[in-house]
Amino acid sequence: MAKYIRHTLQDNANYLTSGNYIIQIVIEGDIKVVESDEKPRVVYKDEEFPLYSVIGRLKRVDLKHFYAPLNLQS
Repeated sequence: MAKYIRHTLQDNANYLTSGNYIIQIVIEGDIKVVESDEKPRVVYKDEEFPLYSVIGRLKRVDLKHFYAPLNLQS
């Protein structure tokens, strides 16, 4: 699923950046900070999914609020 979301964002990167769009991902499940604030993981149905593989490095804004600039080149 992570690859699908990432490829969808990459395929539409030019459109998204030219329109100054904001992408908000609402997650059903718990967010765990396992390694660092830059690489949180989502825990859903007893499985962990790293957000880094979809979005890249994140900045923590609040307890369960993270921010990342649109960077789909890497």
